[in-house]
Order: sequence, then C-alpha cells, then structure tokens
Amino acid sequence: MIDISSEYFILSMGWLGTVLFIVSYLQLNRGKWTVKTKTYHVFNILGSLFLVINTIYDHSYPATTANLFWGLIACYGMWKYRKVEKQV
Repeated sequence: MIDISSEYFILSMGWLGTVLFIVSYLQLNRGKWTVKTKTYHVFNILGSLFLVINTIYDHSYPATTANLFWGLIACYGMWKYRKVEKQV
C-alpha cells in the first residue's frame, strides 16, 4: 500500500507532465520553439516520463503506452536534430 504523501507526489508528477506537454505545444505553435529546439524535446521527454509514472500508478495502460511512445519519439527527435546541428 502506498502512503498518502507518495500518492500526492505521483499525482503531482502527472500534473507536471501535463503542464510540460501543454507548454511545449504552446511554444511550438507560437513559433517560439521549433522541432529543432532542444528545450521542446526535453519538455516532451520529461512530460512523457512523469505521465508514464502517473499512468502506471493509475493502471491506465493505454495512456502509459501512448506516453511512452511520445517520449521515445521525442528522444529520437532530439537525437536527430542534435546530429544535424553538429554537422552545420
């Protein structure tokens, strides 16, 4: 059994992950960040990680899977554009 403070911590991680996703999408659409911006990918990776932990705790495995793949795609994007920046 998980204690109440741990439960609030996991719940907070879910909310933080949600905020990170929203901020990254907002900044992308405002033109402040692009898919080549490292911060964009970092926010998506961290948001994904926090939401994966939260959704595993909630036994919401479809959401866990979606967030896991979101994070993996963000890792790929960061790797891809990091490689391009080194060549320039």
